[in-house]
Amino acid sequence: MDAAKLDSAQKALTMLQTTITEASTRKAAWKSALELFNISLAPLEHHPKAADPAVKPTIDAIKADRDAAIAKASAHGHKQAIIDLAALPPRCVNAEALADDFSEWKVLDGPRKALAQTYLGQVSGNADVDAQTRLMEGTYTHALADATAKKYKDAVAKLDLIPDMFKNLEADFHNKAEYDSTIAAYDPLIAAINALDVAVRTPVQAAIDTFNTRYAAAKFAVTANYKKSNQLLGNIADVHIYIDAETTAIGNWITALKAFDTQLTTFKAHAGKSGIQDIILEMERDRATGVTEATANKHTTALAVLNRSQPKWAATTTMAQDCASYLAARKTAQDKIDALSGTPEAASLLAQATTMLGVAGTQAINKNFAAAKTSADEAAKRADAAKAALTDMKTQGGYGGVIALGKTGIPTMPYTSKGMRRAWIDADGAVRVDV
Repeated sequence: MDAAKLDSAQKALTMLQTTITEASTRKAAWKSALELFNISLAPLEHHPKAADPAVKPTIDAIKADRDAAIAKASAHGHKQAIIDLAALPPRCVNAEALADDFSEWKVLDGPRKALAQTYLGQVSGNADVDAQTRLMEGTYTHALADATAKKYKDAVAKLDLIPDMFKNLEADFHNKAEYDSTIAAYDPLIAAINALDVAVRTPVQAAIDTFNTRYAAAKFAVTANYKKSNQLLGNIADVHIYIDAETTAIGNWITALKAFDTQLTTFKAHAGKSGIQDIILEMERDRATGVTEATANKHTTALAVLNRSQPKWAATTTMAQDCASYLAARKTAQDKIDALSGTPEAASLLAQATTMLGVAGTQAINKNFAAAKTSADEAAKRADAAKAALTDMKTQGGYGGVIALGKTGIPTMPYTSKGMRRAWIDADGAVRVDV
């Protein structure tokens, strides 16, 4: 073999060795690149949302391009395979970010949707609040549109706006609910106060007018702000409490005064009023004091003064009835005594009857009207007995007298003669003589 052929063969061998070395290098580089890629792909394949329809197609597309690069490498196209594979790691990064954003959106979507639609369709009456409500609802709608376009990061950013929006609206709607509740409670109470009898309202009319004015100024239609309205309503609560308490006290006073006057009039017109004069005078004093207190708008005190005598009314009525019965019995006895007055034959019995009326009078002074009536009845009986005895004597045409002892131990000695000697011993052993 000549030198030229040997040199040519040497060059060919060198080129072959170079080609083999380059091919081996590319194959080794491919293998290394594939191993590194598979390492970067592993977290994506094991991502919690890797199988979710929103993420899986993206991962599958990356794996398909990887498999296409592997096919090229298998056909000894390692260089192009390496080039194709080099474009995949950034896509893995993006896919993993997509999976992370989707995962976060998936967690937030349900709760934020619930917040955003809490007041769905509700109208507060406040234009600003209603606008903010619709804005919150619209924010969720836009977030859902972003998610549908797989712009999960943008969707999450919008969902993150909703809690603060809801917090502000929640305070607004809470203030509205508080306002509505307060108005619902106040309106019928105020209507009831304004419908009260003039006599009840007049003493506190200035306070009622002030309250009505401040109440009207606290309405949302005036303030256009529920929080401010609630503050104004809270500031007039004490005024309403005062009016309610005072009108109740005034109403009770007026009712009690009517009952008091009716009872006082009844007592003053009663046939037995002379026996209850102390109670009548006491009630008249209490009425005067009560009216003075009421005039000074101290109706609770006035009512207490007026009610002081009320526990005595039943007993006083009984006492008046007993007194009336006693007075009637006394008049009956006195009339019978007066009818026999000037009749010498009845003088002794009439003296006894008169004495019994004296006993009755003493008992009446001590307010023992039941006993006084009994004594008056006894006096009447003695007068009746004297009349009967005298009538009997006259009927028989005789004259004379009789000494007798009554059931109470008091002697009786009627006579029809011009005089009669008589004597007796009383319960104390004293001897008494009379002609």
